[in-house]
Amino acid sequence: MIKEWLPERQRIEKIADKHGLRTVDVAANLDWNRSLYRDDGVHPNVQGIHVLASILSAEFIKDIQR
Repeated sequence: MIKEWLPERQRIEKIADKHGLRTVDVAANLDWNRSLYRDDGVHPNVQGIHVLASILSAEFIKDIQR
């Protein structure tokens, strides 16, 4: 069993559902990996920002096409 990395996930998803919003778990995307973080292990580096933009834009496009 994989340990949840975001303990607040259920609360965030509940709030999103209440407002008709969808969440995107970037870390679950196969294009995302540890090399995309800065040395602090939290914030994305330059390459990570590009990958993040690609992941999120693909999700936005899915929503627009619905």
